[in-house]
Amino acid sequence: MAEEAAATAEVQAGSNNKMMLMLFAVNMVLVVLFGAAMLYFLVLKGDEPAKAEETAEDGVETPVMEQGIFLPIDTFITNLYVRKGQVHYLKVSITLECENKDAVEEIKERLPQIRNSIILLLASKTVKEISGSDGMAALQEEIRGHLNKFLSKGKVIRVCFTEFVVQ
Repeated sequence: MAEEAAATAEVQAGSNNKMMLMLFAVNMVLVVLFGAAMLYFLVLKGDEPAKAEETAEDGVETPVMEQGIFLPIDTFITNLYVRKGQVHYLKVSITLECENKDAVEEIKERLPQIRNSIILLLASKTVKEISGSDGMAALQEEIRGHLNKFLSKGKVIRVCFTEFVVQ
């Protein structure tokens, strides 16, 4: 009877070892598959353009905005156009995004004219005209159009306000 119990215990221990070995092998296969999937999605998939992020909800791809050359020009402090006796000041720092290096060089050469033009344009505005995001966007477009009249070797793509304070 003792011999039968020992033999039964030995068979059960052997089958438990086989079962543990089998579970270990299955787990190792799962770990390898998971690692391969992570490698594919994080490394290999990252080399492709991020078109999924660029696609709008309606399935239409939105174009990637190309970046030009940025040229910070000084901070401008000027009086705004006065109505009804109230004096207001505008402090704005402007960075221009230019199409090419030629445009940047041309702006640097003509900076006194360009600064004067911007100051005159800003001083002609009222607080109401430049208030809110619509007013600021309109002012950016007006400055851009005004500056492009000075340039012959390139153009200003965008006007960025890096500081904008009305008092």
